[in-house]
Amino acid sequence: MSDLREHLLDLRKAIPEKQRTAANTAIAERLYQLPEFKHSQNIGCYQAYAGEVGTDAIIKTILAAKKTCFLPLVERDLHLTFAEFNNTSQLEKNDHGILEPKAPHTICAPETLDCVLVPLIAFDRHCHRLGWGKGCYDRTFEFLNVKIRPQQPYLIGLAYELQSVLELTTNLHDVRLNAVLTEKKLYTYK
Repeated sequence: MSDLREHLLDLRKAIPEKQRTAANTAIAERLYQLPEFKHSQNIGCYQAYAGEVGTDAIIKTILAAKKTCFLPLVERDLHLTFAEFNNTSQLEKNDHGILEPKAPHTICAPETLDCVLVPLIAFDRHCHRLGWGKGCYDRTFEFLNVKIRPQQPYLIGLAYELQSVLELTTNLHDVRLNAVLTEKKLYTYK
């Protein structure tokens, strides 16, 4: 799995800046049309890291629409908590080099979010996700792995089409995304 992860990271980083900007714009525009995004008030997002789909324009749109934006904080036990982010918030790098809101901040429980935008390294047509390998999102949203899945939060992976793979090997604790949005297509899992 680490070879696949490294290969996809290299591919993603090799996308020319002009192409990456166009893809980020297309993904954002498609996102704004999704009912799950339109009807959400409390939205979890992320600060792009190492070639992930850029979210700066998405965050600005969330705030301009008077919705509440929350960014993840990586805790010592590798669970995520979500801190409110607004136009006056400051960011700082965490121990993993990822930007997150600087304290003090208002925390939101993951199960109270309406929609969460999730970064990934690879995905398959069944909306399985390959992340960085630390399991932060799987630990945080493990409550979604019940027989009758709660309605929220709705998990949307943001990816470039080149991150699509035929099939990923999964574990019982892996949390499947509801959808993955690329610059070309919306993949959904029902």
